[in-house]
Amino acid sequence: MDEPRATDESGYPLRDEAEELTPPGPPVPPVAPDLPPRRRIPPFSPWPLLLVVLLLVAGLGTAYAVTRSGKSTHALETPAAAAASPAPARSARTPSTSPSTVPQHPAPPPSAMPAKSSVATVAVPAVAGSSLPRAVAALKRAGLTVVVTHVAATVSEGRVVSQSPAAGAKVEKGGRVRLRVAVHPLVAVPDLTGMTGLRAAHTLQADHLKPSVKYVPSTQPARTVVSQWPRAGRKVRQGTGVLLNVSNGARPAASASGAAGGSAQVAVPDVTGEDEATATAELQDAGFSVDSVDSTTSDPSEDGVVLDETPSGGSRAADGSTVTITVGRYSGG
Repeated sequence: MDEPRATDESGYPLRDEAEELTPPGPPVPPVAPDLPPRRRIPPFSPWPLLLVVLLLVAGLGTAYAVTRSGKSTHALETPAAAAASPAPARSARTPSTSPSTVPQHPAPPPSAMPAKSSVATVAVPAVAGSSLPRAVAALKRAGLTVVVTHVAATVSEGRVVSQSPAAGAKVEKGGRVRLRVAVHPLVAVPDLTGMTGLRAAHTLQADHLKPSVKYVPSTQPARTVVSQWPRAGRKVRQGTGVLLNVSNGARPAASASGAAGGSAQVAVPDVTGEDEATATAELQDAGFSVDSVDSTTSDPSEDGVVLDETPSGGSRAADGSTVTITVGRYSGG
């Protein structure tokens, strides 16, 4: 049992024996259990971080080089091939190119791209063998341009020998068509005097000239060319006619009536169409004196040519008499 408490006279417990009532103090926090000792962090080293940065920079440089080479390859493609080939997907690890260096333009859809304009073409008309004016007119009606080149040919002068492009070919409207047009080249007339008429004719034919033979009285041997027109060396076109005066034998004998009168009558050689020198020589060989008279002409081919003679060729005149020849003189006015 508990011992009785000491009291005073009133029965109140003495202070030294009574329980002292004190206000409650602040709560005492519970004591935390002891924690384990903390681990000490070693000092920081920058080398691993620097290695990571270098690796990252190297990777970015490699990716940029690959991107640039890919763009260079695509730049060589035609617009049609670039539109047909799908764009490669961007890798998640490939760094994006700076907008300031390569601008990004969205590609238009195929339907929005402009269609290639078609060029109008026409068929080349067939003009080979036609005359130059008709060929030019036909080509201009087709909307084509004509380029003419002259070539030496034996066909009719002014005819289209060939064309390029050929007939039926498709060319752009306004394109050029080259025509080769025939012309007769100039040839020099050969010297035929002294040849036989047959040989002279063959020589002219070989030079694409047309011989024309006329037999005249002459002291030259029979069937030999006494004179010619145009004269030797003159430039003429192919197909030009050349007159050959061929001797028909010795000088004709004087007629009986002429002998009785005391003056021999001889035939006057026909020298019309010959040049002045040849005609004079032929008349003198026949025993005549020659008188020359000039006559103005507007035809250049008659310059220096005997246009007329008196007495006329083929008539008879006294031996030693005078024969007057009229020689053409060209006047350009």
